[in-house]
Amino acid sequence: MKKEMIKRAGAGILSGVILAAALSCSLSGCNTVQNQTEHQTEQKTEQEVSQAAQGENQVSGIEFRLQYPQAMWQGLNLTYADYGNEEEFERKFHNAVQKITGLTGNADWYTKYNPKAVYIRVLIKIADMSYRSIGGQCDLPIVDAADGLFTTVYMDKDMQEAGQPTLEHELTHMICGETFSNSLMDGLAEYCERQVTGKSNSTFSVYPADDLLKVIEKYNAAEEEAGVTGKISLEEIMDKIGAGEKEYPYKDVSKEANHLWYIYSESFVTWLINTYGMEKVMDLYNNGQSEEDYEKLETGGYAAVKEKWKTYLSEYEQQNSTEDILAEQEVIAQQIKEIKLR
Repeated sequence: MKKEMIKRAGAGILSGVILAAALSCSLSGCNTVQNQTEHQTEQKTEQEVSQAAQGENQVSGIEFRLQYPQAMWQGLNLTYADYGNEEEFERKFHNAVQKITGLTGNADWYTKYNPKAVYIRVLIKIADMSYRSIGGQCDLPIVDAADGLFTTVYMDKDMQEAGQPTLEHELTHMICGETFSNSLMDGLAEYCERQVTGKSNSTFSVYPADDLLKVIEKYNAAEEEAGVTGKISLEEIMDKIGAGEKEYPYKDVSKEANHLWYIYSESFVTWLINTYGMEKVMDLYNNGQSEEDYEKLETGGYAAVKEKWKTYLSEYEQQNSTEDILAEQEVIAQQIKEIKLR
């Protein structure tokens, strides 16, 4: 029997943060079920929402009707963003959907929510989400009408103004939906984010084990300084990555530990795709019900897959030095600091 669907699917991690002192954590997620009351509220306030212009909104077989809270665009400073206005954002949105559906092969993704859907109404909200310590969130689509769907995509204002990618992560959750493993969901979202934008909110993607160990050391040192007891080990994380975890394993500890989870999820899923191919990985994602289904990829299941991944990490040739990556993150952190000071 398939496990209870996971309530949250995470989002990208703020790329400028790997130390407790660098910047506050930003995670994101997707809600399994949009509460009907919330949907009714959205419908009641529809008159307060500006409808995006129609036209080239037909993407991957379905029409996107983008909407925004009134005056949202007037309150944004897009100096560092990769879009400068509503029109450019919509081009970015449609391009991301097209590329993600192409990458994952989920061109008819919307039919699982409503087989008769010909449009999807998407409410875009860019606002302060720091109070929830997340960088973005995507509600899974619900039926809007006999031939339609509705969803809401939330993105943190500071991250958008700093030019950090979160939209692609959230759209991956919308397009690919849920699976039995949080690490597969977040790892795939981070993978697609990097493939579409060329960057990610995770500080590291697939770098060798010695660099990843350095990151763990930094996290552990920051935890100790903050008075958090217990150490996070490479082996501990590898035992949880890919597993059928209903909840995030580090959700009750510091935000930095959650970052580590996303970093390893992206690393793991990227390696899975490069090793076994997207088609097999998406078969596991779409049809897998538990960790046992890693047999679809490797005889011996997840235990065998994990050992191959560990061997790969230990042998991988470093492409970027830790120092170069950290220097890049400092630039991004400074941009966010400047934005907050304005």
